[in-house]
Amino acid sequence: MTRFNGGIYKRFQDVPVEYVRGMAGVRNCASLERILDNGKDWVLESFKGLQPESFKVLDELSNDVLLGIMLIKDLLHTDAPDMVSPFLFVETPGGVVKIEEGHTGDRFEEGSVFGGSILALPYEVSKSWLWRTGGWKMPEEIPDNPLSSRRLVAHPQASWLPINMVIASYGHRKPDSLMANVVAQVPRAVETRHNKYDGVNYSWVAMRCFLDTRKDGVQGKVGDQLFVIDSARDHVVYHVNNGDVENIGVLDSPSKAIDCYSAYVLSGGDGYFDFSRWRRNIGGIG
Repeated sequence: MTRFNGGIYKRFQDVPVEYVRGMAGVRNCASLERILDNGKDWVLESFKGLQPESFKVLDELSNDVLLGIMLIKDLLHTDAPDMVSPFLFVETPGGVVKIEEGHTGDRFEEGSVFGGSILALPYEVSKSWLWRTGGWKMPEEIPDNPLSSRRLVAHPQASWLPINMVIASYGHRKPDSLMANVVAQVPRAVETRHNKYDGVNYSWVAMRCFLDTRKDGVQGKVGDQLFVIDSARDHVVYHVNNGDVENIGVLDSPSKAIDCYSAYVLSGGDGYFDFSRWRRNIGGIG
């Protein structure tokens, strides 16, 4: 890949020392090294029994984990060395998949639940996609947008957008006007929380999107978005299709739905993936 003008590496020890120095302080080199040197089989260990369809595609149809290095000119400091940007990835029939390395000590396997948010997900999802990584995404371009995570399961630390911001991405001019409708369907979508430092209560949008099927950069009322209440432990997954927040659904067997969807997109499935076989009307849940 010519976009990786600093090379592509199978082992961290092969990365030139000047690139490692360039990454230090910006990215977690220890986490990059851990994933790269342990390889795809290690990353996918917990997938086999929990997300079997996704496991099969990643195991059989993707290469091992690679580390691409991009060297980027520092336009503000023209005499400075190139900035070093690492990109951990596998290639699948559906496209390049970026694996976020996460931070040492902040992964689920190490006991971190990121304020409890990870526990809101179905166990089969959190224990696979977020067990040893900082989330997954399928960017349309490299370098990718670090503030966007689309098409696969994201980590709450990276980009679990609150539903009001997702509504704004649909193109609604007054997204806040739709929030009353959301709360009517899902009362816990907005919570009152207490700041222990200043003793003041505040409003928190707890309904967060962990998977957005729209391609990177795509806005508007298209695709599917999956949400959880980040403080909940009921593992309920809420579903919005084509931006219709007036008719929020829930997914039965959400882990199976996410597994089938992920396998579909990873394998290069053409066209729209239909979640309707798992979706039902909200029926007062929330």
